[in-house]
Amino acid sequence: NTTQSAINPGKIGAKKRIEATLKSSTTPVSKKDPASDFEKPNNTSSELDNDKKSIDLSNIASIAISGHDNFFGPMVISAVHCNEGNLSILNRVLEASNENNIETTVRQISQLCAHSLVIMGNLSYNEFYLKFQNVQLVASWGINRVIKNVYKQTPFPILISNHLGSKRLIQHNLTKDGLNVFYIDKKIPNHAASKAAVLLANHHLSERFEIMKEKYNLTFPLGVGKKVQGTAYKFVEKSGKSNLELVAKLNFPLFEELENKQDVKPKKNV
Repeated sequence: NTTQSAINPGKIGAKKRIEATLKSSTTPVSKKDPASDFEKPNNTSSELDNDKKSIDLSNIASIAISGHDNFFGPMVISAVHCNEGNLSILNRVLEASNENNIETTVRQISQLCAHSLVIMGNLSYNEFYLKFQNVQLVASWGINRVIKNVYKQTPFPILISNHLGSKRLIQHNLTKDGLNVFYIDKKIPNHAASKAAVLLANHHLSERFEIMKEKYNLTFPLGVGKKVQGTAYKFVEKSGKSNLELVAKLNFPLFEELENKQDVKPKKNV
């Protein structure tokens, strides 16, 4: 449960309110900043060239990111590893997958493959965005985290990703942490590891949207279009500006637009 800040939402912006909410929260805060061991490379750090190394796809991990382009909901980052030992089985599982058996497919992927997920709820996402001031850096931190988690389960030589994260930043931190992984900034959508990572990320994003729907009795649309704008205004009218950072990402212009609106007030319960 989040303790609500006593600060008047009409007098202060989301950034300061999030910081105040975190300080006043009854939830214990970790003594160690989760981003403290994630560093930016200096200007002299070398960047590996994809073309200088042949890509062996028989033992790789792949990354997927879901939700980063939605105003509402979390950002989900997944990593899935596969090798010659499980590749053929994983391909069969994915071929049999359809919208009616997603739960079964997710369970089978989780059993077959070393994998990891980072689900950044909106309050956590917004906190990280305030720290990094850049969505790409937030994504890079998440990618680094899931890769380290998978590597602990089973080391692998190649990482495939073509997403928000900065290749140079991720490679720097993997090397710094002693992971002998070569980062390939290339999209290989038909590879089983890529398909499995996308499926896991999208599934867990959908689950979180269902939780939000049940909690707030409101359907949150994907994307950033007019339907999203209408729902955002409806949410603020119902729950107040001070709760917007619990369901939305503050780096979108719509967030600031709602913050600056003076005539959007929460409805009182009758």
